[in-house]
Amino acid sequence: MIFLANGLDGLLTIPYIVHPLDVPSTLMKNNAPEHVVIVGLLHDVVEDEDYTLSDIRHEFGDAVATLVDGASEPEELIKADGGKSKTWPERKAHTIDFIKNAGRV
Repeated sequence: MIFLANGLDGLLTIPYIVHPLDVPSTLMKNNAPEHVVIVGLLHDVVEDEDYTLSDIRHEFGDAVATLVDGASEPEELIKADGGKSKTWPERKAHTIDFIKNAGRV
């Protein structure tokens, strides 16, 4: 099973699947609409799998695809070096800006 480091010391590990399932679970517990829960489940799929925004749009519609795009790290960042040389705030700036401006769209 694939594990991710959890914590700064890297001593704790959690199975990779925990994060993609924890996000939609948290959203459901907070009464998020169904399409937002779906976005929570899919938010890393474009970055981590061979599944495109076009695939998501086809399966789940424009609203979900737009939100997944906003929650995903920019493609140019991922292609550069897998985003590994960037800090968490640098990698998530796009998502944070998207969320801040979502109410204005």
